[in-house]
Amino acid sequence: MRTSRAVLLGAALLAGVGAAHLALNHRYQRQRTTLTLEDMNQRLAGDAHPEWYADHPLLDGLDRDTRARLLHIDRSISLTAAKYRIGQIPDGELDFILCVLAIEPAAQTYWQRLGRRLVDEARAGDSASRRLGEGLVRAFGEPPVEQHAA
Repeated sequence: MRTSRAVLLGAALLAGVGAAHLALNHRYQRQRTTLTLEDMNQRLAGDAHPEWYADHPLLDGLDRDTRARLLHIDRSISLTAAKYRIGQIPDGELDFILCVLAIEPAAQTYWQRLGRRLVDEARAGDSASRRLGEGLVRAFGEPPVEQHAA
């Protein structure tokens, strides 16, 4: 009777360890996938190919230097969001990073043009997206209602 309880307890313990291992493995794989996709996005949106954004309506009327700065801010926010979503940036650090980004004059221009869309998408997303949207609003302020046509 004691032996069967010990075997049963051991089997339950092994099953629990196996389940925890699978959960952690799944989380790790999701993090790697997120970072890989973000890396691909960063490379595709590189300054080496500004012609890809030449006809983007949100960039109308801006000189090449301003466009490059706006794309840099966009990539920085995108990378920050990806790292936040996988847990590499804690909540407290998120606000600090976004506030540092918001200091840039180009970031304010970016926010005026894209802020409303970013916040609306974040509010419609999951809890991590909503927290990210709230952090953006704390750092940049509430975005303007009128945006350029996308």
